[in-house]
Amino acid sequence: MRYRLLLATRFVPGVVGVLIVALLAGGLMLYRPSVSPPGMQARHLFTKGVAKQSILVDTQTSTFVDRDQTILGPPDVALTYALYLQTDGARALIAASVDQPMDALATSGPFTELLPKPNLVVQRVNPVPEPPKPSDRQYRLLLDVAEDEPVLTIYAQAPTEAEARRMVDSAGTVLAQYIAQRDPTHVPEDSRSILRPLGGTDAATIDRNANLQLAIGVFLLVIAGAGLLAYRGARRRRRQLDAELEETPEPLAEEPAGSPRARALDDWPNTTRLLPWLLAGFLVMIYVLPFGAIEVPMPLPGDGVLDRPVIMVMTFVWICGLTATGSIARPRVQLTRVHYAIAFFFLICLFSAALNADALAQIGLLGTGLKKLVVLVNYLMLFLIAASSIRAREVPRFMALLAVLSGITALGTIWESRFDYNVFFDLSAHLFPGMVSIPDDLHGLDEIGRATIYGPTSQPLELATLLALSVPFAVLGVLDASTRKRKVWYGILLALLLAADFSTGRKSSVLVPAVGLLVILFYRPGALKRLLPVGAFLVVFVNVLAPGMLWSLYFQLSHVGAVKSTQARSADYDAVWSDVTSHLLVGRGFKTFDPHVYRILDNEYLGLLIGVGLIGVVAFLGIFAAIASSAHRTIKSDDRVRRRYALAISAVVISAAFASFLFDMLSFPHVPYLIFLLGGMVLALRNTDVTDEDDVEPQLRTLSAPPPETPAPAPPARVGV
Repeated sequence: MRYRLLLATRFVPGVVGVLIVALLAGGLMLYRPSVSPPGMQARHLFTKGVAKQSILVDTQTSTFVDRDQTILGPPDVALTYALYLQTDGARALIAASVDQPMDALATSGPFTELLPKPNLVVQRVNPVPEPPKPSDRQYRLLLDVAEDEPVLTIYAQAPTEAEARRMVDSAGTVLAQYIAQRDPTHVPEDSRSILRPLGGTDAATIDRNANLQLAIGVFLLVIAGAGLLAYRGARRRRRQLDAELEETPEPLAEEPAGSPRARALDDWPNTTRLLPWLLAGFLVMIYVLPFGAIEVPMPLPGDGVLDRPVIMVMTFVWICGLTATGSIARPRVQLTRVHYAIAFFFLICLFSAALNADALAQIGLLGTGLKKLVVLVNYLMLFLIAASSIRAREVPRFMALLAVLSGITALGTIWESRFDYNVFFDLSAHLFPGMVSIPDDLHGLDEIGRATIYGPTSQPLELATLLALSVPFAVLGVLDASTRKRKVWYGILLALLLAADFSTGRKSSVLVPAVGLLVILFYRPGALKRLLPVGAFLVVFVNVLAPGMLWSLYFQLSHVGAVKSTQARSADYDAVWSDVTSHLLVGRGFKTFDPHVYRILDNEYLGLLIGVGLIGVVAFLGIFAAIASSAHRTIKSDDRVRRRYALAISAVVISAAFASFLFDMLSFPHVPYLIFLLGGMVLALRNTDVTDEDDVEPQLRTLSAPPPETPAPAPPARVGV
């Protein structure tokens, strides 16, 4: 104990130094040193100030009384003034109000059909925006004119809200001076223009917390980098002290969680290690909480939803475990093909965003891309934590927890479909009062008359996929259960999952489980005969729990070309073809094809083709291939328990790769989190659980050794007389 305390004290100066460097790096994202004026100046990397004012171009006799008093017509007068504000003289005066040269100010507009060649091109079908021209000017002035009224609207953008307000006010002042100089000599007195502001100047700051979020991200990145370096150094020293031995994984027996051996080996749930408990809690979140709709009232990198702070806490505990815990509890990072595949995909996403940063900034989508990169980092961190913290002996217990949670989700989904009551959102509203956003179409109908059932997810299609990905665990439970009672329970779970999945009314509820079943039959062809009797039971049970849904799904699949959702997916290909070809190799930026701006793409591969190009799509498929190939090696092993769970994970991963054709999977967090968590577990199945023999073996020997025999009492000594 004293040795460990002294060892921990040695790291205190290094930890303090890393914290200081991280604070300085984060602070430099908020402030920059300045010579003139001396001191620290606030940075405005992503925040923008915007302002707006509408001005009525009126006359002495109001145009609303006599609309024909001018020859040109009231809107044309306002148009003339809008064009004047774009001249060099006016631009120079407006730019001077914010202490900038004329060339620093970009002007555009008006967007009106009054001009012979309008700036606004109206396309009725499938609008395809032209790629923006790169520009580094932060000061912009946009002028617009109403079509039927003499109203001139001035929009301004600047690094700060105060500068944007000054630009708008200056534009109004410059225009008033121009009218005062021009009208007395060229315009009759009764037709001279009068500017009547329609209210005051509205100003605001966009992405107010963006710099703070960037500073927090840099702070955490420095700490993560330092922790990784410290871990690699400790691992190198350990390799120098201890000779590495080739070990073969022991057969993985399904020991009860509370057995003496499990307690001695410190396996979850009989453990004081924090990371397995955090991962188990996160698995509960995936299946029970609609965390995508829970906004945390604190500034966080990306969107402030509940999973962000949870991942940050898990990352902090993981980094501390890499540097400060004993050997039995320290996470063990072993780089594999899955690690390399995920790292390569992440680098492609970063490169695509950096390559098109200027163009994305011009159309206001750079912030969207950065937020999506933060979400991707959360997925990767969950994989790293799971792959290095979960032991092979703990995988069966996590799978048992997953089976229970998927059954709870299935029951809640069936209840919602029958009684229009979502227990997951209601429970979350009580646990997080004022932070839950209830979907507007909850318990409503979609465009083809299907009920919008959400469960604990952010979209009905995400719920259908989450339930479908849980089916392979129930199927293998039916095939491999050791007792009849367990087979019955897994059969009931399978029926609940299918009934709940079919209740969503999505075609994915049939197609995705079918892919998982095909993967299982590929490795176990003889299992089909054993599953056929179960199929008859499932048909009856599912019809009772979800009446009419089998016929509805059959109709959708048999008339797939006539269903509106299928037609919309088919139209996506022609609509985005120009976006694909314009950035074919590395795309225009990860997740910058915003569905709120352009169109919804229910196809992850199509969205990635636009965002990260062909290379990014290949890298994304490489993640699924790496996880499936890692599972394949375990499936072919002689260990019955290991190959069962590896086969289940392989079926889930391949099903998820297929499901990505049917919806944009990475945009909805429940399914990606599950995939990356299972990817970490499949690597745990390949490893030998290394323990600290000095700590564990004495306990095992104590547990297995027979109780010591009590020595017989010595005979009393004879006393001579």
